[in-house]
Amino acid sequence: MNLAETQRLLWDLLHGRERPLDAFVGSADLPAAERVAIYARMFVDRQVDALRETFPKVLGALGDEEFHRIAARYVDAHPSEHPDIGQLGRKFAEFLERGVLSDLARLEERSSKRPRPSHCLPNGSPRSPRTRLRSRDIRFG
Repeated sequence: MNLAETQRLLWDLLHGRERPLDAFVGSADLPAAERVAIYARMFVDRQVDALRETFPKVLGALGDEEFHRIAARYVDAHPSEHPDIGQLGRKFAEFLERGVLSDLARLEERSSKRPRPSHCLPNGSPRSPRTRLRSRDIRFG
């Protein structure tokens, strides 16, 4: 099996398609299927983490578990098309289809494209994932 075939096989496995695991090496302690499953979870989790950084207010509004569930579905429906993982969330607002959350995601996505002054980046800043959404933080119109 050449590199391109191996990459296609791994891509299919990462997206939940059943494929033979003959190309992957396992051990008695960690069979090939478990190794691929670990990689698949980490592949999704890294992308969800990137979305968390881009959309901290949406994360705050949804909570961690709900955000992860929705973001993982988004990653599956909209695989990255750009080498910059920061571009992953370009269609996230459309995917949300939830009025205020979708609007909030659009605002965050636009603001994430602007450079931030260094004093806005420490923990607790508007870009911090720990910031919680409050109704007074959202202004429309």
